[in-house]
Amino acid sequence: MKKSRVLPIVTSVLTVAALSNAPVISADLTLSGQVTPAIVFGSNIEDPEIVDNTGTGSRLRLRGKHKARGIEVFTRYEIQIQENQSFGAVDGSESIDTRFAEVGFKTPIGSLSLGKGEGAADGTAEGSYQVSGNILGGGHLPFFTVRGAINRDNPDAQVGYNYYDGFGRNSRLRYDTPSLGGLTLSASYATQERWEVAARLKRGLGPGKITVLGGYADSDNGDNDRTMFSGGYKFNFGLSFAASFSSRTQAGTDPDLESMLLSLNYQIGKLILSADVGEQGPEDSDLTNDVQQVGAEFKFSKATDIYGGYVNFDNADDTSVDTLFAGFRYKF
Repeated sequence: MKKSRVLPIVTSVLTVAALSNAPVISADLTLSGQVTPAIVFGSNIEDPEIVDNTGTGSRLRLRGKHKARGIEVFTRYEIQIQENQSFGAVDGSESIDTRFAEVGFKTPIGSLSLGKGEGAADGTAEGSYQVSGNILGGGHLPFFTVRGAINRDNPDAQVGYNYYDGFGRNSRLRYDTPSLGGLTLSASYATQERWEVAARLKRGLGPGKITVLGGYADSDNGDNDRTMFSGGYKFNFGLSFAASFSSRTQAGTDPDLESMLLSLNYQIGKLILSADVGEQGPEDSDLTNDVQQVGAEFKFSKATDIYGGYVNFDNADDTSVDTLFAGFRYKF
């Protein structure tokens, strides 16, 4: 029988949480996480698959903070543990990823963190999700993947959708300014000579709230740079719209690769309805991968979200993939 690495890791995290009650220092410590199973039906797979939603996967996180010399010291350790992940699912596959392992200091002149975590520009292409709060929005679309929702016939085909965000989570040094009128500036340096800068504006405006995000990421290793812009507006009565644009330049890739996404969401009480249209491919080219999605999320309780939807991929290689999915997210 195949032994799982998941149980020992979960046990270790819970053990750390239990031992944290020992009177070593006076600190606030919280354990939280989520579990995100889903079922997917695809036009290119014979049978439905039970997966873990990689777009917002199952995870455990441990946060701690305490005051020292008038400064708040914080830490975050988070792991994502997935059985049969939805990005390129293969039955029985297992994925374990350390998302965060950082220590930081929060002061009146900003916060500084060191360790593995989000680069400064990470998330600046995800305006739709940050505007609407919908689990299906932007980069969190559960089955958006460059391989196109489990493309079994040609696993090397460049199909599907990629929104070209920053470099993701890295071992980095990051600084964030305090918020000034809703505006925050960030910068980070990571291993492999990766630099990122970003600006984020989130504030009330008229009958709602505006979000504007911009980021730039550059790596001297591989001549890889990315530019991201996204944002939108959410009315107090529940309607929101958002758009994003990002581009990527990489050694050996000519022309640049570009990605665009338009999103519309409407919240009625606990129900959020969504529609997304996206395009990804070489700059000024008709050889693009197009994607369309409609979906819904119902906030069943404070801890439980139920969601589902339909995604269509029309790919540059003349293939088309239709996907239906439904799932849960339980937060604790």
